[in-house]
Amino acid sequence: MTTVAMPGGKTVRTYVSSTVVRVNRNGAWHKVDPTLVVENGVIKPRMAKLDIQLSNGGSAAPLLTATGDSLGAKEGRPGKISVAAPGKLPVPELSGSTATYRSAYGRGIDLVVTVTPEGYQHQIVIRERPGERLELPVPIDPPSGMFLGKSSSGKPAALAGGKELADLSTLPVLDAKAIAAPGTGKTSTATAMLTGSGDDTALVLTPDVAFLADPAVTYPVTVAAANPTPWHGAGAPDDTFIANGGSYTSGSYSANSGALFAGRRDGYNYRSYLKFNLTGAPFIGQQIIDANITLWNYISSACGHVGDISLHRIASSWTVNSLKWSEQPLAVADGYVVNPYGKDQNCSDWMAEGELWYSIETIAQAWADGTPNHGVMIRAVGESGANNWRQYLSGNYAGGSDGSHHPYFFVEYEAPARIKGFMIPYKENPTVGDVLDHDYGSSTPQQAPLLTVEEALQAREQAGSYFLEDSKVGFYPPDDMTEEEWHTSIDATPMPTPTPTDVPDTTPPTVIGTLPTAEENNVEVDTEIRVSFSEPVSDAQIEVKRSSGQIVEGTSKMEVSDTVLAFRPSGALPLARFTVVVQGGRDTAGNIMAPHSFGFFTDGTAPKVTAVTPVKDATDVAVSTPISVTFDEATYNTQIAVKDQNGIAIEGSLSADAAHKIWTFQTTQQLAAGVTYEVGVRGGQDAAGNEITPLTWSFKTDGIAPSVTGTSPGADATGVALDSTMNRSGIGGDSMG
Repeated sequence: MTTVAMPGGKTVRTYVSSTVVRVNRNGAWHKVDPTLVVENGVIKPRMAKLDIQLSNGGSAAPLLTATGDSLGAKEGRPGKISVAAPGKLPVPELSGSTATYRSAYGRGIDLVVTVTPEGYQHQIVIRERPGERLELPVPIDPPSGMFLGKSSSGKPAALAGGKELADLSTLPVLDAKAIAAPGTGKTSTATAMLTGSGDDTALVLTPDVAFLADPAVTYPVTVAAANPTPWHGAGAPDDTFIANGGSYTSGSYSANSGALFAGRRDGYNYRSYLKFNLTGAPFIGQQIIDANITLWNYISSACGHVGDISLHRIASSWTVNSLKWSEQPLAVADGYVVNPYGKDQNCSDWMAEGELWYSIETIAQAWADGTPNHGVMIRAVGESGANNWRQYLSGNYAGGSDGSHHPYFFVEYEAPARIKGFMIPYKENPTVGDVLDHDYGSSTPQQAPLLTVEEALQAREQAGSYFLEDSKVGFYPPDDMTEEEWHTSIDATPMPTPTPTDVPDTTPPTVIGTLPTAEENNVEVDTEIRVSFSEPVSDAQIEVKRSSGQIVEGTSKMEVSDTVLAFRPSGALPLARFTVVVQGGRDTAGNIMAPHSFGFFTDGTAPKVTAVTPVKDATDVAVSTPISVTFDEATYNTQIAVKDQNGIAIEGSLSADAAHKIWTFQTTQQLAAGVTYEVGVRGGQDAAGNEITPLTWSFKTDGIAPSVTGTSPGADATGVALDSTMNRSGIGGDSMG
């Protein structure tokens, strides 16, 4: 919340962002910057509300620890949370405020943590369609006073003081399209169960198997590791959206979304809910002159004058987790406003993406007069008929950590008749937002009298050796002066900014992590090899060799702002030890890295037989039955030999299905009746070169040999019509045809 005096001094304007834009550290105000950096072996945001540390890889430290007032179970008491890793973590890839731990849950399943201005978000990203049911553990040690347990209905929940804080029984799962554009793509849920007890309690998430296997689902698929809870800080601002059908009937589904969605789309109605924290707002009790809520509209159903979207004051309480289409809070018509325009990133001129304003003076005056603030709701005026929708950026938008493009509310009102000012001696480097930590000439801070607005403005313009600072707003020159004019007016002699001394960068880039890790075993044969650097590099080269010295062909490219080198082999890797050598990486100062090498071993698991036909020890098997064997993975060079009970080999042809999992031996001639046959399978290898364990089984054919008992026409018949059907009948264990 920021308050500034408007030109002329008659009015004051207060700005409220939907998320924190400045935080106080050690008595000084700092701009929020959740960009992640490596510091003393751990990963931290540059500046955020919570004190957060993330693992820089390995197995000793937890994935995340966070400390802050907003984590406390009791107001005013800081709390601390710890989230354990599901196993040994790789060195994460850092991009802005997001840390990605590649394949932390197994091949192709990443663990992703995004630090927000007020908290963090914890997600699991499934990059490719899994071949089996997934169970994803999330071990959490909540702050003191909170715990994981079961609600009164027996469902997993976050609890404190006997009350349910958040339902954790089902969690949102969204495919790539649904994340990019709400209302498109596919969504589902992951069911949660609790394992362990006490400090060892963990959530285990199981995404719906049918959803993950659905060909219509677009990968990567993202699982929210938990609904927003008090131990995320305010990781999710008080904004979300719901729909009257489809995937978004609950507010928790879109609580972590970077978008707000409102209007009518493809037969569904969407409503957005958002609330600004107005605790301690200085306009309470004042006469409101102007008030607006501003939303960044970047996608719309059309450009220009599209259709009416209205904004209403909410008159009853709600939370992101409790909000459902069937359980919406009361929204009132008093003071509602309408904006018919739509902007879009693909439109031009004034219709290009940008701010849409909703003028809410009546609503703001109600809040100023003491009406409880429960936020606002946005919807289409007409919730039937043609498409009419808007997509806005929410408070979760990662690209707006400085407050830009987040929803914000500003209100202009009459300035109080008298204000309290502080007279502070001039300092070369004053601390923004602080009035008591300055050095004073005497042991007692100088006191300023109560001033009218006019007196304060006059003192500002004729300050002599003093100036005024508002401890909430910060440290600014007058609006109508340049900084130089301001210094002159207060009789200050600013020190010139020293010319920075160019200190040459002589530190070469280094490798800070690899995937696979050094000497890792049982690496999947289609693994992409990734190398992370300490800084952006160019000209990096990678060479992958087998232990025999044979070079592996493939393609390489730089990713993640030139800090990650990725190598994709041209084909599946065989079973072998591989050595990777990385060299030549050059930073922007021209420093070249020292060569770095590491090794790993590919998958050593051989294919397994899952079924055979005929089954082992079967009897009365039809003499024309094909012989087949099924494996649990693609298998090559498989050999099948069939012998009768006298050891005589049976001739036939061998073939495999398209997936190379089912191998079939078709005999050249029918098998004999009442004979025991032995089948031997050997030689099969998977793509890694792992060879199957030889398998032998036997079966016995039907003991009654087929014989002809009659024909039509009969033997030596005469006068048979030319178009007669010829048939034969017989007995025995096989069809006579």
